[in-house]
Amino acid sequence: MKRWKKQQQLLLKSSVKADLTLKAMATNYLLVWLGIINILLFYFMYSDKQKARKRKYRIPEKYLLILGILGGGLGGILGMQLFRHKTKHTYFYLVYILGMSLWVWIMTRVIR
Repeated sequence: MKRWKKQQQLLLKSSVKADLTLKAMATNYLLVWLGIINILLFYFMYSDKQKARKRKYRIPEKYLLILGILGGGLGGILGMQLFRHKTKHTYFYLVYILGMSLWVWIMTRVIR
């Protein structure tokens, strides 16, 4: 009977470790994703501003907004402020802030 209890305790400990490892991996992947998507949107805001100055083909707004929802809200807002691009469009602020809120909610669910 004692042997069975020891085995059960070891199994429980190993499953808890595996669960923590999965959470850590998921958290790391999400953080890498958010870093990449924010840098990408920041660059797209810069690139679109440069194209606007040169009157060249622009990046469609829907792509900038989709990237904001997919996690690039912080990069989008920083790009808006730093490059003074799309600052008159309040829906960009709204979508980027909602996107950031969504990702904060997702991250709190993953970390728990």
